[in-house]
Amino acid sequence: MARRLVAGPSQRIHRTANDCGRDHRGQPCRQSPAMSPSAAPDSLPVGGNAAWSRSMPLQLVYTEVAPIYDKVNFMMTGGQDAGWRRQAVGMLELGTSAKVLDIATGTGAVATALAAERPGVSFLGIDINNRMLEYARQRMKRLTFLRPESSWRVAHCAAERLHDIANQSLDAATIAFAMDDLDDTSAALNEVHRVLRSGGRFVVLEFAVRGGNRTIERCAAAGLTVRRTRSLAAGLVRIHLCVKA
Repeated sequence: MARRLVAGPSQRIHRTANDCGRDHRGQPCRQSPAMSPSAAPDSLPVGGNAAWSRSMPLQLVYTEVAPIYDKVNFMMTGGQDAGWRRQAVGMLELGTSAKVLDIATGTGAVATALAAERPGVSFLGIDINNRMLEYARQRMKRLTFLRPESSWRVAHCAAERLHDIANQSLDAATIAFAMDDLDDTSAALNEVHRVLRSGGRFVVLEFAVRGGNRTIERCAAAGLTVRRTRSLAAGLVRIHLCVKA
């Protein structure tokens, strides 16, 4: 789940890293050409090798809360967050052997929802916070044991720079509560459009913004048409299902 639950809606993260590439064992990813972020040096700071933005200190906050991050989200949502992710993943209607990208994966919680909904997938979660990815890798180890028929990987990578993922190579992508945390939302959505195959699906799970259709407009500008929106938690949470034409 995204940082917004912990940091609060007024605090934004600018994602500036541009390198990626560690699997759940902490080793450089050996992925298929379609999903193969390049390896990042271990010596890089939390945000990768790019210059720190004005909000980068918040990454240090997330580094500190990483050990209790999932518990905090559980408490702040009254235990509903896992169900929201399952509903979001369910809207993807994935087929067998689907390739799925999770943007701003954090501790990899979307992967758990995916494991419950659709066995046999190839999952890649990306994030720029190395500490959060440590916990995501632990989750990938557990899922590899529980769902060995699937592929579970995470990598240090910025959503705006998916350079090592081939054009039209993925079946689906997800982002949970992190759209406004991206450094360049337009660039990230354009990258999602590029890596999705024709007819590929993109699901956005977010807190509703009163009177605003910003997410729908942003996705449409990137060529991702919102086909369906589902409201949850008395309208406080929304899931948008987007499709690449």
